Amino acid sequence: MTAVEVLRELHERHVAVEPRPGGQLALAPVEALDPVLIAKVRAVKPELLKLLAAASLRDREEDEHDRLARADGWTPSARRSRLLSSRK
Repeated sequence: MTAVEVLRELHERHVAVEPRPGGQLALAPVEALDPVLIAKVRAVKPELLKLLAAASLRDREEDEHDRLARADGWTPSARRSRLLSSRK
């Protein structure tokens, strides 16, 4: 099973995944986890951390682009505003 597949399964179970310092992962709610899923997470943990780090970096870059664009007078469309606010 790949990290993407494990991430998809976590998402389907509504489990939030956050990287923590020291190469740790926070998973919540713990009630949604079972021993099989925990084993899957452990098996692909390094790849999960890489995926989450890449997504976090991409989000920060997009936020910075939006901040700079707004400083130049750009305003997002109503649809983009809804999308941005739903991510937070």
